[in-house]
Amino acid sequence: MSRTSPRRRSRPIRTGAAARPPALRLDGPPLPPESGWIANAAWCVIALATVALLAVALGAHPIGDYLTESDFYGGYVEGARLLQRGHVYPDRYGIYGPVYELVLALIGLPFFDLFTVAKLLSVACSTATMAFTFVLLARRVGPAVGLWAVLFLAANPVFFRYGFSATTDALAVALQSGCMLVLAAGRDRRAPMVAGVLAALSTFTRYSASVLVPAAIACYALLDRPAGLSRRRAIGLFLGGFAALTLPWLAFSLSRGYLPGQHLLATYSTFYANPDASRNIQDLAPAARDSVLASARVPAKLNPGRLLSNLAQHVRLDLATLLSWPVASVCGLGLLFALRDRIWRPLASYWACGALLFGALVPVFYSDRYALAYLPAWMSLAGVAVGSPRLAVLVRGVPLPIKWVVALVPLALSVSASVATQRHVLSQQPIEVLAAGRALRMEAPAGARVVSRKGHIGYYSGLVTVSFPVVDSLSTLAAYCRRAGAQFLYFSWYEGKLRPAFWYLLDTTATLPGLSVVTTTARHPSVVYRIGPDFGREPEWLRDPVRHRLHVARAHDLGLGDEAPWPSLLLLSAEALDSGRLDDAARRAAAITRAQPALALGWLLTGEVALRQGRTAEARAAFARALELAERSGDRHTAARARARLSGALPTP
Repeated sequence: MSRTSPRRRSRPIRTGAAARPPALRLDGPPLPPESGWIANAAWCVIALATVALLAVALGAHPIGDYLTESDFYGGYVEGARLLQRGHVYPDRYGIYGPVYELVLALIGLPFFDLFTVAKLLSVACSTATMAFTFVLLARRVGPAVGLWAVLFLAANPVFFRYGFSATTDALAVALQSGCMLVLAAGRDRRAPMVAGVLAALSTFTRYSASVLVPAAIACYALLDRPAGLSRRRAIGLFLGGFAALTLPWLAFSLSRGYLPGQHLLATYSTFYANPDASRNIQDLAPAARDSVLASARVPAKLNPGRLLSNLAQHVRLDLATLLSWPVASVCGLGLLFALRDRIWRPLASYWACGALLFGALVPVFYSDRYALAYLPAWMSLAGVAVGSPRLAVLVRGVPLPIKWVVALVPLALSVSASVATQRHVLSQQPIEVLAAGRALRMEAPAGARVVSRKGHIGYYSGLVTVSFPVVDSLSTLAAYCRRAGAQFLYFSWYEGKLRPAFWYLLDTTATLPGLSVVTTTARHPSVVYRIGPDFGREPEWLRDPVRHRLHVARAHDLGLGDEAPWPSLLLLSAEALDSGRLDDAARRAAAITRAQPALALGWLLTGEVALRQGRTAEARAAFARALELAERSGDRHTAARARARLSGALPTP
C-alpha cells in the first residue's frame, strides 16, 4: 500500500502549474526547429514560384528583349545549332564558356523552338536554385531559415526577371548554388568530387565562377568537410572532379590555338572595368573596332583606389537596388543574429563562397544581373533574421512567432516591386518582330539576308541577319547592303533610335527608289523593305529641307509618340492645325508644353489651337505665357506674334 498522502499526490499538479510558459516570450525555441510543416511550406513556395515563372515564360513573354536577351538571338542560337551539327569552335568562347550553348543543343532538338527551350531552361534552373538554397539552409541551420530565404529569393525582382529570360544567368546561378550546396552541406564521401564537377560546369558557364576553386580549397582546409575524409583527401577529390572536365576542354582549346576566356582577359580594362557607355563598341566602324580591341590587349593593372571605390559602390547598390532597403534591413538584422548566436559557424563555408563570388565582380562595373551569382547568400541572411529564435516574440497560445507576421511587410514590398519590374520589362518586348518575321518568312527565298540592328528578325523569319551599319547617307547604306548580299531591310523604332540619320525609313509615305514595302506593323511601328537595284538613288524630297523634316517628324511620331523631339511635334502640330485636325494639333501642342514648358513657340501654338477651338480664356493665358517667355529669351518674332494676338482681342484666325 502506498504511503503517499493525498496532500503529497497533489504537489505535481501545483508544480506543473508553476512551470507553465509565460504569456509572452521574447525569444523562441533554439534552432533548428524540427517541424515538417515548415519544410512542406517551403516546397509549396518553390512550386508556386515555378508556376508563376512558367506562366510568364509561356504566356506573357513571346519574344526576347533588345537588352540581355539579344545575346540569345545574336550568339547562343548560332552556337547551339553549330554544336547540334557537330561543329565545335573554341574561339567562340572568349567571353563566356560553352556550357550554356551545349545545354541548349542537347535539349533543344532541331524541331524545337530554341527560344522556348531557353525560357524553360531558365525556369527549371531558377527552381533548382530555390531548392538548393532551401536544402542547404535546412540542413545547416533549420527549415525555418530556409523557408524565409526562399520566400525573399522568389520575391526578388532581379531573380524573377532572369528566371524566365533566355539568358545564361539562371543556369549559371543554379550550377553555382548546387556547387555551394554540395560543398557546405554534402555528407557523402564523394561530395568533394561532385562539388568539383559542378565548379567546372559553373566556370565554363561564367568564367567568374572560377573563384569557387579557391573557395572550396579554403573551406575544406579550414572549415567543413565530409566525415571520414582528411582535409588533404577532400581537397584532392575536389580538384580531381574539377580537372576531369577542365583539362580535356583546355587541351582541346589550346590545340586550336585558343585559351578559354582570352577575350575576357584581353578586354578587361576596356569593357569590364569601364563603367560608362563607351565600353560598347558594337556600333563602331570595323577599323575603329579593331583598333580598340588591339589596344585592349594590353594587360590591365588593378588600381587599389578604384577597387576600394568599386567595393563601396557595389555594396551600396546591392543594398539599394538588388535587395531594396527594406529587405537589406532584414539582412542586416540577420547578420547581427548570426554573430550574436553563432549561427554563422554552420554557414561559414556557404558565406565564404558568396563573399568570393562578390569579390570576383568588384573590379568590374556594377550590374544587378551579375550580382545574381551571390544573391542566394544575401537572402540566407534574411532567412536567419526571420527564422532564428532571436526576438521571435511568442505569445502563449499562438503557434507562430510574431516576427514572421512583421516580416511579411518587406516581403510584400519586394513582391510589389517585382510585379512592377516584370510589367516594365515585358512592356519593352519588340513584339512587332513576330508579325514582321512571319510576313518576311513567307516572302523571302531560302538563304536570303536581312539588314537589322539586332538578330531577332533573322530568327523569326529564318533569314540570315546582317548588322545595320553606322553610316549617315542612303547611298552608303545601299552600297553596304549590296556588298553584304542583303535582299531585305528591316527598320523599326529601335533602328530609328540607334540610326537616327534614317528615321524617315519608318514613314512609308516617303517614297524611296529601290525600296518596296513588304509589310508594316502599327502598334509597335516597323517596316520590312525589299531591296531593289535602284536602292541608293536619292529621292527629290531628301534634298528639300522642309519635306525631309516632315518625313522625319512623321517617323518620330510613329516611333516615339508624345516623346518625340519638340521640333517634330511642333511641325506636326502646325500641319494638323493648317489641315483643320484640331484635336490632333491640341494633343501635340500639349505634349510640347509638358516637355518644354519654357519654350515660347509651344505656348504660342497652344494659344492658336485653343483659339480655333473657341476656348478664348485658355488662348489668352497661353499667349500671355508665350509673350513672357519670348521677351525673357529675346525671341522678338514670337513675342510680336503673341502681342498681336493679345492686342487684337483674340480674333478668330
